[in-house]
Amino acid sequence: MAVITNIGLEHTAILGSTLAAIAAEKSGILKPGCRAVLYGQSREVGEVVARVCAEKEIPLTVTDASQLTLLSSGPHREWACRSPESAR
Repeated sequence: MAVITNIGLEHTAILGSTLAAIAAEKSGILKPGCRAVLYGQSREVGEVVARVCAEKEIPLTVTDASQLTLLSSGPHREWACRSPESAR
């Protein structure tokens, strides 16, 4: 599973100068056969990640803060996501 968290304008010299360019670079972790989770973000970021997932036939779950529950704190936080699929 690949999880893409908040994408912002950090490391622009390496990743690109726009949110779309950075999202495209970070989408490089998405490989066929995996599942993807995207923390809900700007439409620009969401469109890039969704396009990459569609091209690679990767199931994508987009979540937001209201769907996340913090299970543990500390340096290695664990989160749980409630989604329509998990409610079945």
